[in-house]
Amino acid sequence: DFDGKFIIQVVNEAAVLQVSYLGYTTKEIVVAGKTDLQIVLKENAAALEEVVVVGYGTQKKINLTAAVSQVGSEVFENRPTANAFRSLQGTTPGLVISNSSSGGEPGASSDINIRGFVTSGGTGDIGDAEPLVLIDGIEMSLNDIDPEDIESVSILKDAAAASIYGSQAAAGAVIVTTRSGQNSQGQIKVNYNSSYSITQPSIWPESASPINFAYTINDARTNNNQGAYYDETDLANIMANMENPGSAPTIVSNASGNGWDYGTIGIEGTAATDWDDIIMKKWAQRVKHSVNITGGNEKMNFYLSAGLYDEEGLLKVGDESYQRYNLDAKISSKVNDWLTLELLSKYRKSYTDFPTEANSNTTFWNKSRVLDLITKIKPTLPQYDPIYGLELLQHTYYPFWDDQRVKTENNQIVLSPRIIIEPFDGLKINANFNYKRDNNFQEISILASQTVVPNGL
Repeated sequence: DFDGKFIIQVVNEAAVLQVSYLGYTTKEIVVAGKTDLQIVLKENAAALEEVVVVGYGTQKKINLTAAVSQVGSEVFENRPTANAFRSLQGTTPGLVISNSSSGGEPGASSDINIRGFVTSGGTGDIGDAEPLVLIDGIEMSLNDIDPEDIESVSILKDAAAASIYGSQAAAGAVIVTTRSGQNSQGQIKVNYNSSYSITQPSIWPESASPINFAYTINDARTNNNQGAYYDETDLANIMANMENPGSAPTIVSNASGNGWDYGTIGIEGTAATDWDDIIMKKWAQRVKHSVNITGGNEKMNFYLSAGLYDEEGLLKVGDESYQRYNLDAKISSKVNDWLTLELLSKYRKSYTDFPTEANSNTTFWNKSRVLDLITKIKPTLPQYDPIYGLELLQHTYYPFWDDQRVKTENNQIVLSPRIIIEPFDGLKINANFNYKRDNNFQEISILASQTVVPNGL
Protein backbone atom coordinates (compact mmCIF):
# COMPACT_ATOMS: atom_id res chain seq x y z
CA ASP A 1 0.00 0.00 0.00
CA PHE A 2 1.01 3.68 0.16
CA ASP A 3 2.84 3.07 3.47
CA GLY A 4 4.90 0.26 1.99
CA LYS A 5 3.08 -2.61 3.70
CA PHE A 6 2.67 -5.76 1.66
CA ILE A 7 1.51 -9.38 1.88
CA ILE A 8 2.99 -12.06 -0.38
CA GLN A 9 2.11 -15.75 -0.25
CA VAL A 10 5.26 -17.82 -0.74
CA VAL A 11 5.08 -21.60 -1.05
CA ASN A 12 8.81 -22.29 -1.27
CA GLU A 13 10.71 -21.30 1.87
CA ALA A 14 13.90 -21.00 -0.19
CA ALA A 15 12.34 -18.29 -2.31
CA VAL A 16 14.14 -14.96 -2.76
CA LEU A 17 12.25 -11.67 -2.78
CA GLN A 18 13.66 -8.91 -4.99
CA VAL A 19 12.61 -5.37 -4.10
CA SER A 20 13.45 -2.45 -6.40
CA TYR A 21 12.47 1.17 -6.91
CA LEU A 22 13.72 3.93 -9.17
CA GLY A 23 16.64 5.75 -7.58
CA TYR A 24 17.26 3.03 -4.97
CA THR A 25 19.55 0.01 -4.82
CA THR A 26 17.78 -3.29 -5.52
CA LYS A 27 17.72 -5.60 -2.51
CA GLU A 28 17.27 -9.38 -2.36
CA ILE A 29 15.93 -11.13 0.76
CA VAL A 30 15.88 -14.90 1.35
CA VAL A 31 12.53 -15.84 2.91
CA ALA A 32 13.88 -18.83 4.89
CA GLY A 33 10.66 -19.28 6.86
CA LYS A 34 10.38 -15.64 7.94
CA THR A 35 6.86 -14.28 8.33
CA ASP A 36 7.63 -10.64 9.19
CA LEU A 37 10.02 -8.64 7.05
CA GLN A 38 11.12 -5.03 7.33
CA ILE A 39 12.91 -3.92 4.17
CA VAL A 40 14.70 -0.60 3.83
CA LEU A 41 16.18 0.42 0.47
CA LYS A 42 19.23 2.65 0.20
CA GLU A 43 19.36 5.56 -2.23
CA ASN A 44 21.43 4.97 -5.35
CA ALA A 45 22.67 8.33 -6.54
CA ALA A 46 24.64 6.67 -9.31
CA ALA A 47 21.44 5.30 -10.88
CA LEU A 48 19.96 8.78 -11.06
CA GLU A 49 23.17 10.06 -12.65
CA GLU A 50 22.87 7.46 -15.44
CA VAL A 51 22.70 9.03 -18.88
CA VAL A 52 19.70 8.27 -21.11
CA VAL A 53 19.57 8.97 -24.85
CA VAL A 54 16.65 11.33 -25.52
CA GLY A 55 16.13 12.53 -29.07
CA TYR A 56 19.23 14.27 -30.38
CA GLY A 57 20.92 14.47 -27.00
CA THR A 58 21.26 12.83 -23.59
CA GLN A 59 19.90 13.54 -20.12
CA LYS A 60 20.46 12.21 -16.66
CA LYS A 61 17.60 10.10 -15.29
CA ILE A 62 17.11 12.51 -12.40
CA ASN A 63 16.38 15.34 -14.86
CA LEU A 64 13.93 13.44 -17.05
CA THR A 65 10.45 14.89 -17.36
CA ALA A 66 9.21 12.84 -20.33
CA ALA A 67 8.07 9.22 -20.26
CA VAL A 68 11.28 7.41 -21.24
CA SER A 69 12.38 3.83 -20.61
CA GLN A 70 15.82 2.44 -21.28
CA VAL A 71 16.96 -1.11 -21.98
CA GLY A 72 20.66 -1.87 -21.48
CA SER A 73 23.01 -4.21 -23.32
CA GLU A 74 22.76 -6.84 -20.57
CA VAL A 75 19.22 -7.63 -21.74
CA PHE A 76 20.41 -8.50 -25.23
CA GLU A 77 23.39 -10.46 -23.92
CA ASN A 78 21.10 -12.69 -21.87
CA ARG A 79 18.61 -13.32 -24.69
CA PRO A 80 20.16 -15.36 -27.52
CA THR A 81 17.64 -14.25 -30.14
CA ALA A 82 18.43 -13.25 -33.70
CA ASN A 83 15.70 -10.64 -33.90
CA ALA A 84 15.91 -7.37 -31.96
CA PHE A 85 12.11 -7.28 -31.78
CA ARG A 86 12.06 -10.51 -29.78
CA SER A 87 14.91 -9.30 -27.59
CA LEU A 88 12.85 -6.26 -26.55
CA GLN A 89 9.68 -8.21 -25.83
CA GLY A 90 8.58 -7.84 -22.22
CA THR A 91 11.49 -5.60 -21.23
CA THR A 92 9.61 -2.41 -20.39
CA PRO A 93 6.02 -1.44 -19.52
CA GLY A 94 3.91 -0.06 -22.35
CA LEU A 95 6.00 -1.59 -25.13
CA VAL A 96 3.82 -4.12 -26.98
CA ILE A 97 5.50 -6.42 -29.50
CA SER A 98 3.40 -8.95 -31.40
CA ASN A 99 3.61 -11.11 -34.50
CA SER A 100 3.04 -9.31 -37.77
CA SER A 101 0.84 -10.59 -40.60
CA SER A 102 3.82 -12.74 -41.62
CA GLY A 103 3.27 -14.81 -38.48
CA GLY A 104 6.14 -17.08 -37.52
CA GLU A 105 7.64 -17.55 -40.97
CA PRO A 106 11.46 -17.43 -41.21
CA GLY A 107 12.77 -13.87 -41.06
CA ALA A 108 9.38 -12.41 -40.13
CA SER A 109 9.43 -8.99 -38.49
CA SER A 110 7.13 -8.02 -35.63
CA ASP A 111 4.64 -5.27 -34.97
CA ILE A 112 5.63 -2.77 -32.30
CA ASN A 113 3.26 -0.44 -30.48
CA ILE A 114 3.81 2.08 -27.70
CA ARG A 115 0.88 4.48 -27.58
CA GLY A 116 -1.99 2.24 -28.66
CA PHE A 117 -4.42 3.60 -31.27
CA VAL A 118 -3.38 6.77 -33.09
CA THR A 119 -5.43 9.02 -35.38
CA SER A 120 -3.99 9.41 -38.87
CA GLY A 121 -3.45 13.06 -39.78
CA GLY A 122 -3.97 12.29 -43.46
CA THR A 123 -7.14 10.20 -43.37
CA GLY A 124 -8.51 10.70 -39.88
CA ASP A 125 -8.66 6.92 -39.43
CA ILE A 126 -7.98 5.48 -36.00
CA GLY A 127 -5.77 2.41 -35.81
CA ASP A 128 -2.48 0.92 -34.74
CA ALA A 129 0.59 2.97 -35.56
CA GLU A 130 4.19 1.94 -35.23
CA PRO A 131 6.74 4.23 -33.57
CA LEU A 132 9.67 5.82 -35.32
CA VAL A 133 12.77 3.60 -35.08
CA LEU A 134 16.19 5.27 -35.25
CA ILE A 135 19.39 3.24 -35.14
CA ASP A 136 22.41 5.45 -34.47
CA GLY A 137 20.30 8.37 -35.67
CA ILE A 138 19.32 6.66 -38.94
CA GLU A 139 15.78 5.52 -39.71
CA MET A 140 15.96 1.73 -40.05
CA SER A 141 14.14 -1.43 -39.00
CA LEU A 142 15.04 -3.40 -35.90
CA ASN A 143 15.17 -6.42 -38.21
CA ASP A 144 18.15 -4.87 -40.04
CA ILE A 145 20.67 -5.26 -37.23
CA ASP A 146 22.24 -7.98 -35.13
CA PRO A 147 21.02 -7.75 -31.50
CA GLU A 148 24.60 -8.45 -30.39
CA ASP A 149 25.58 -4.97 -31.66
CA ILE A 150 23.05 -3.09 -29.49
CA GLU A 151 24.40 -1.05 -26.60
CA SER A 152 21.16 0.49 -25.38
CA VAL A 153 17.59 1.25 -26.40
CA SER A 154 15.64 4.31 -25.26
CA ILE A 155 11.87 4.25 -25.69
CA LEU A 156 10.13 7.64 -25.89
CA LYS A 157 6.51 6.98 -24.97
CA ASP A 158 4.70 10.30 -24.84
CA ALA A 159 4.13 13.37 -27.01
CA ALA A 160 7.65 14.61 -26.28
CA ALA A 161 8.81 12.32 -29.10
CA ALA A 162 6.73 14.29 -31.60
CA SER A 163 8.14 17.56 -30.30
CA ILE A 164 11.60 16.31 -31.29
CA TYR A 165 10.99 14.33 -34.48
CA GLY A 166 7.68 15.70 -35.68
CA SER A 167 4.58 13.81 -36.78
CA GLN A 168 6.52 10.73 -37.82
CA ALA A 169 7.05 10.08 -34.09
CA ALA A 170 3.42 10.67 -33.12
CA ALA A 171 3.23 7.03 -32.02
CA GLY A 172 6.44 7.29 -29.99
CA ALA A 173 10.06 6.60 -30.84
CA VAL A 174 12.57 3.82 -30.30
CA ILE A 175 16.15 5.13 -30.20
CA VAL A 176 18.80 2.42 -30.62
CA THR A 177 22.47 3.04 -29.91
CA THR A 178 24.87 0.37 -31.14
CA ARG A 179 28.20 -0.52 -29.58
CA SER A 180 31.29 1.66 -30.06
CA GLY A 181 34.98 1.21 -29.47
CA GLN A 182 36.42 1.97 -26.03
CA ASN A 183 39.72 3.11 -24.66
CA SER A 184 41.34 -0.26 -23.90
CA GLN A 185 44.90 1.10 -23.53
CA GLY A 186 45.83 -0.25 -26.94
CA GLN A 187 44.58 -3.78 -26.26
CA ILE A 188 42.36 -5.56 -28.77
CA LYS A 189 39.44 -7.65 -27.49
CA VAL A 190 37.69 -10.37 -29.47
CA ASN A 191 34.25 -11.69 -28.49
CA TYR A 192 32.44 -14.61 -30.12
CA ASN A 193 28.88 -15.80 -29.47
CA SER A 194 26.96 -18.70 -30.95
CA SER A 195 23.51 -20.11 -30.31
CA TYR A 196 21.37 -22.98 -31.54
CA SER A 197 17.63 -23.02 -30.94
CA ILE A 198 14.56 -24.96 -31.99
CA THR A 199 11.23 -23.54 -33.13
CA GLN A 200 7.92 -25.31 -32.61
CA PRO A 201 4.35 -24.14 -33.22
CA SER A 202 2.92 -23.05 -29.88
CA ILE A 203 -0.58 -23.90 -31.05
CA TRP A 204 -1.37 -26.18 -33.97
CA PRO A 205 -5.02 -27.20 -34.45
CA GLU A 206 -5.50 -30.94 -34.63
CA SER A 207 -7.21 -32.02 -37.84
CA ALA A 208 -10.35 -34.11 -37.67
CA SER A 209 -9.98 -37.79 -38.51
CA PRO A 210 -11.10 -38.72 -42.04
CA ILE A 211 -14.24 -40.51 -40.81
CA ASN A 212 -15.26 -37.64 -38.51
CA PHE A 213 -14.64 -35.23 -41.36
CA ALA A 214 -16.89 -37.31 -43.64
CA TYR A 215 -19.72 -37.46 -41.10
CA THR A 216 -19.46 -33.70 -40.49
CA ILE A 217 -19.66 -32.92 -44.21
CA ASN A 218 -22.69 -35.18 -44.58
CA ASP A 219 -24.40 -33.46 -41.62
CA ALA A 220 -23.67 -30.02 -43.10
CA ARG A 221 -25.20 -30.98 -46.45
CA THR A 222 -28.22 -32.54 -44.79
CA ASN A 223 -28.79 -29.34 -42.81
CA ASN A 224 -28.65 -27.45 -46.11
CA ASN A 225 -31.21 -29.75 -47.76
CA GLN A 226 -28.54 -31.35 -49.98
CA GLY A 227 -27.55 -34.93 -50.63
CA ALA A 228 -24.68 -36.55 -48.72
CA TYR A 229 -21.20 -36.62 -50.22
CA TYR A 230 -20.39 -39.97 -48.65
CA ASP A 231 -22.70 -42.99 -48.93
CA GLU A 232 -22.32 -46.15 -46.86
CA THR A 233 -19.79 -47.61 -49.31
CA ASP A 234 -17.65 -44.46 -49.13
CA LEU A 235 -17.74 -44.45 -45.32
CA ALA A 236 -16.75 -48.13 -45.26
CA ASN A 237 -13.83 -47.42 -47.61
CA ILE A 238 -12.64 -44.55 -45.40
CA MET A 239 -12.75 -46.77 -42.30
CA ALA A 240 -10.85 -49.52 -44.12
CA ASN A 241 -8.16 -47.08 -45.28
CA MET A 242 -7.81 -45.70 -41.76
CA GLU A 243 -7.15 -49.21 -40.41
CA ASN A 244 -5.03 -50.38 -43.38
CA PRO A 245 -4.00 -47.63 -45.85
CA GLY A 246 -4.61 -48.59 -49.46
CA SER A 247 -6.78 -51.61 -48.64
CA ALA A 248 -9.86 -49.97 -50.17
CA PRO A 249 -10.48 -47.63 -53.11
CA THR A 250 -9.30 -44.06 -52.42
CA ILE A 251 -10.62 -42.24 -55.49
CA VAL A 252 -12.64 -43.14 -58.58
CA SER A 253 -12.74 -41.82 -62.13
CA ASN A 254 -15.49 -39.54 -63.34
CA ALA A 255 -18.29 -40.67 -65.65
CA SER A 256 -16.29 -39.96 -68.84
CA GLY A 257 -13.20 -41.77 -67.57
CA ASN A 258 -10.85 -38.91 -68.41
CA GLY A 259 -10.43 -37.49 -64.90
CA TRP A 260 -10.72 -38.22 -61.21
CA ASP A 261 -13.83 -37.55 -59.18
CA TYR A 262 -12.18 -35.17 -56.69
CA GLY A 263 -14.87 -32.80 -55.63
CA THR A 264 -13.30 -29.73 -54.05
CA ILE A 265 -9.64 -30.49 -53.19
CA GLY A 266 -10.43 -34.11 -52.42
CA ILE A 267 -13.77 -33.86 -50.67
CA GLU A 268 -15.18 -36.80 -52.64
CA GLY A 269 -12.18 -39.08 -52.09
CA THR A 270 -12.26 -41.98 -49.65
CA ALA A 271 -8.62 -42.06 -48.53
CA ALA A 272 -7.30 -41.54 -45.01
CA THR A 273 -4.36 -39.15 -45.39
CA ASP A 274 -2.54 -37.32 -42.58
CA TRP A 275 -1.58 -34.20 -44.54
CA ASP A 276 -0.15 -32.46 -41.47
CA ASP A 277 2.44 -35.21 -41.11
CA ILE A 278 3.23 -35.19 -44.85
CA ILE A 279 3.64 -31.43 -45.25
CA MET A 280 4.66 -30.03 -41.83
CA LYS A 281 7.68 -30.57 -39.60
CA LYS A 282 7.39 -30.94 -35.84
CA TRP A 283 10.22 -28.44 -35.30
CA ALA A 284 12.77 -26.32 -37.17
CA GLN A 285 16.22 -25.06 -36.22
CA ARG A 286 17.81 -21.63 -35.91
CA VAL A 287 21.56 -21.03 -35.88
CA LYS A 288 23.30 -17.78 -35.00
CA HIS A 289 26.97 -16.76 -34.95
CA SER A 290 28.44 -13.36 -34.14
CA VAL A 291 31.95 -12.03 -33.56
CA ASN A 292 33.17 -8.56 -32.68
CA ILE A 293 36.58 -6.96 -32.34
CA THR A 294 37.13 -3.77 -30.36
CA GLY A 295 40.09 -1.73 -29.22
CA GLY A 296 41.53 1.73 -28.94
CA ASN A 297 43.40 4.30 -26.94
CA GLU A 298 42.87 7.92 -25.89
CA LYS A 299 43.06 9.20 -29.47
CA MET A 300 41.34 6.52 -31.55
CA ASN A 301 39.04 3.54 -31.05
CA PHE A 302 37.15 1.10 -33.24
CA TYR A 303 34.42 -1.52 -33.16
CA LEU A 304 34.04 -4.20 -35.86
CA SER A 305 31.46 -6.96 -35.91
CA ALA A 306 30.09 -9.67 -38.17
CA GLY A 307 26.98 -11.79 -37.73
CA LEU A 308 25.33 -14.78 -39.41
CA TYR A 309 21.77 -15.97 -38.83
CA ASP A 310 20.14 -18.99 -40.50
CA GLU A 311 16.51 -19.94 -39.86
CA GLU A 312 14.57 -22.89 -41.25
CA GLY A 313 10.83 -23.06 -41.74
CA LEU A 314 8.30 -25.68 -40.72
CA LEU A 315 7.37 -26.95 -44.18
CA LYS A 316 8.61 -30.50 -44.77
CA VAL A 317 7.94 -30.21 -48.52
CA GLY A 318 9.19 -27.08 -50.25
CA ASP A 319 11.00 -25.99 -47.10
CA GLU A 320 11.25 -22.23 -46.60
CA SER A 321 14.33 -20.48 -45.20
CA TYR A 322 15.87 -17.13 -44.23
CA GLN A 323 19.52 -16.10 -43.97
CA ARG A 324 20.96 -12.79 -42.83
CA TYR A 325 24.54 -11.51 -42.83
CA ASN A 326 25.56 -8.37 -40.94
CA LEU A 327 28.75 -6.29 -40.96
CA ASP A 328 29.12 -3.29 -38.67
CA ALA A 329 32.04 -0.89 -38.22
CA LYS A 330 32.59 2.23 -36.10
CA ILE A 331 35.79 4.23 -36.04
CA SER A 332 36.33 7.33 -33.90
CA SER A 333 39.35 9.63 -33.88
CA LYS A 334 39.87 12.49 -31.42
CA VAL A 335 41.83 15.00 -33.50
CA ASN A 336 42.25 17.48 -30.64
CA ASP A 337 40.45 18.65 -27.50
CA TRP A 338 37.51 20.09 -29.40
CA LEU A 339 37.26 18.04 -32.63
CA THR A 340 36.30 14.37 -33.07
CA LEU A 341 35.81 12.56 -36.39
CA GLU A 342 33.71 9.41 -36.67
CA LEU A 343 32.75 6.98 -39.40
CA LEU A 344 29.84 4.56 -39.02
CA SER A 345 29.06 1.89 -41.61
CA LYS A 346 26.60 -1.01 -41.71
CA TYR A 347 25.96 -3.67 -44.29
CA ARG A 348 23.19 -6.27 -44.35
CA LYS A 349 22.50 -9.00 -46.89
CA SER A 350 19.49 -11.27 -46.46
CA TYR A 351 17.90 -14.07 -48.45
CA THR A 352 14.44 -15.60 -48.31
CA ASP A 353 13.32 -18.72 -50.15
CA PHE A 354 9.64 -19.72 -50.06
CA PRO A 355 7.38 -22.05 -52.05
CA THR A 356 4.60 -20.47 -54.07
CA GLU A 357 1.53 -21.33 -56.12
CA ALA A 358 0.05 -20.22 -59.43
CA ASN A 359 -3.49 -20.15 -60.81
CA SER A 360 -3.80 -22.21 -64.01
CA ASN A 361 -0.03 -21.80 -64.54
CA THR A 362 -0.56 -18.18 -65.58
CA THR A 363 -1.47 -15.99 -62.63
CA PHE A 364 1.15 -15.75 -59.88
CA TRP A 365 -0.22 -15.95 -56.38
CA ASN A 366 2.24 -16.01 -53.48
CA LYS A 367 3.44 -17.97 -50.46
CA SER A 368 0.22 -17.21 -48.57
CA ARG A 369 -1.60 -19.39 -51.11
CA VAL A 370 0.57 -22.31 -49.96
CA LEU A 371 -0.65 -21.88 -46.39
CA ASP A 372 -4.19 -21.47 -47.66
CA LEU A 373 -3.97 -24.78 -49.52
CA ILE A 374 -2.59 -26.59 -46.46
CA THR A 375 -5.79 -25.73 -44.60
CA LYS A 376 -8.02 -26.77 -47.52
CA ILE A 377 -6.60 -30.16 -48.55
CA LYS A 378 -9.12 -32.73 -47.34
CA PRO A 379 -8.08 -35.81 -45.33
CA THR A 380 -10.06 -37.94 -47.80
CA LEU A 381 -7.78 -36.90 -50.72
CA PRO A 382 -5.21 -39.64 -51.44
CA GLN A 383 -1.53 -38.82 -51.54
CA TYR A 384 -0.87 -41.07 -54.57
CA ASP A 385 -2.90 -41.89 -57.65
CA PRO A 386 -4.26 -45.48 -57.69
CA ILE A 387 -2.76 -46.35 -61.12
CA TYR A 388 0.89 -45.24 -61.13
CA GLY A 389 1.44 -44.42 -57.47
CA LEU A 390 2.62 -40.89 -58.34
CA GLU A 391 2.21 -37.71 -56.29
CA LEU A 392 0.74 -35.87 -59.27
CA LEU A 393 -2.91 -35.71 -58.43
CA GLN A 394 -4.41 -32.40 -59.47
CA HIS A 395 -5.36 -31.20 -56.01
CA THR A 396 -2.31 -32.26 -53.99
CA TYR A 397 -0.24 -29.23 -55.15
CA TYR A 398 2.66 -29.83 -52.78
CA PRO A 399 4.86 -31.99 -55.12
CA PHE A 400 5.65 -28.81 -57.07
CA TRP A 401 6.60 -26.64 -54.09
CA ASP A 402 10.23 -27.75 -54.21
CA ASP A 403 10.56 -26.10 -57.64
CA GLN A 404 7.93 -23.36 -57.55
CA ARG A 405 9.76 -20.73 -55.54
CA VAL A 406 9.84 -17.06 -54.62
CA LYS A 407 13.42 -16.07 -53.84
CA THR A 408 14.45 -12.64 -52.63
CA GLU A 409 17.79 -11.00 -52.00
CA ASN A 410 18.00 -7.77 -50.03
CA ASN A 411 21.14 -5.67 -49.74
CA GLN A 412 21.38 -2.65 -47.48
CA ILE A 413 24.37 -0.35 -46.97
CA VAL A 414 24.59 2.54 -44.52
CA LEU A 415 27.42 5.11 -44.39
CA SER A 416 27.52 7.97 -41.92
CA PRO A 417 30.59 10.22 -41.53
CA ARG A 418 30.26 12.50 -38.50
CA ILE A 419 31.99 15.56 -37.12
CA ILE A 420 31.68 16.45 -33.43
CA ILE A 421 32.80 19.89 -32.29
CA GLU A 422 32.99 20.89 -28.60
CA PRO A 423 34.28 24.48 -28.49
CA PHE A 424 33.67 24.62 -24.71
CA ASP A 425 31.95 22.61 -21.97
CA GLY A 426 28.19 22.45 -22.32
CA LEU A 427 28.10 22.95 -26.08
CA LYS A 428 28.39 20.07 -28.54
CA ILE A 429 27.84 20.48 -32.28
CA ASN A 430 27.15 17.34 -34.33
CA ALA A 431 27.33 17.33 -38.13
CA ASN A 432 26.12 14.04 -39.61
CA PHE A 433 25.74 12.86 -43.18
CA ASN A 434 23.59 9.74 -43.47
CA TYR A 435 23.50 7.62 -46.61
CA LYS A 436 21.32 4.50 -46.83
CA ARG A 437 20.67 2.41 -49.91
CA ASP A 438 18.52 -0.71 -50.32
CA ASN A 439 18.74 -2.99 -53.35
CA ASN A 440 16.07 -5.69 -53.52
CA PHE A 441 15.84 -8.55 -56.02
CA GLN A 442 13.07 -11.11 -56.49
CA GLU A 443 12.99 -14.27 -58.61
CA ILE A 444 9.76 -16.21 -59.17
CA SER A 445 9.73 -19.71 -60.67
CA ILE A 446 6.46 -21.30 -61.81
CA LEU A 447 6.29 -24.74 -63.44
CA ALA A 448 3.93 -26.08 -66.08
CA SER A 449 2.59 -28.87 -63.88
CA GLN A 450 1.62 -32.38 -64.91
CA THR A 451 -1.33 -34.32 -63.51
CA VAL A 452 -2.25 -37.99 -63.57
CA VAL A 453 -5.64 -38.99 -65.04
CA PRO A 454 -7.23 -42.45 -65.26
CA ASN A 455 -6.12 -43.03 -68.88
CA GLY A 456 -2.52 -41.93 -68.37
CA LEU A 457 -0.38 -38.77 -68.13
